[in-house]
Amino acid sequence: MPYALTFRRPVAPADLEQYINECCIGGDVVLEQLLPLLGERYGKLEPTQEDWGWFLWFEHAGVKLAVDVFTNDATTGEFQLHLTSRKPRFLLGARVQDTPELEALRELVVKGLEAWPVAGLEAPASISRPHMTLQHQSHKERVDSGPGFDRLNTTRKASIKTGRLFASASDAYRAELLGFDPQAEDDDDQ
Repeated sequence: MPYALTFRRPVAPADLEQYINECCIGGDVVLEQLLPLLGERYGKLEPTQEDWGWFLWFEHAGVKLAVDVFTNDATTGEFQLHLTSRKPRFLLGARVQDTPELEALRELVVKGLEAWPVAGLEAPASISRPHMTLQHQSHKERVDSGPGFDRLNTTRKASIKTGRLFASASDAYRAELLGFDPQAEDDDDQ
């Protein structure tokens, strides 16, 4: 099941013009801090920027893993990390599932963030965008997974947008759920 972690760590990006949107500012710095630790276990990983943030998507032991980084506030250094695992299904797309590989990824990410160090990781993580808040879920839909993060129960087909965000494969659909206007195809030429 996906994890949502929030924390604070002011960062000083070298060049603000490299970022597509405000939600991208500093996400590369966060991933660069995690890369050495993650690279030891998963091999060479390449951070990538999209209009909704930064990500690492990779496969390990037949499971597709994702580390998505969103900047809530670049000035204060507030970030969200979403950790997900997907298992492929025959003739169907991969399905978001709880896997031992996700647990191992979560442990590495938490270890990396604590070593950096970051502030606020002990507080329960929440998705602070108003249309994606965990407050709409009852206590039974959330599973406390220890300090620093809430575990989203996606086995119950709740209609919250975070569940659809984690299950979506389309960058345009993720952008729509995060509240961004999908860019027109000719925006890159301008």
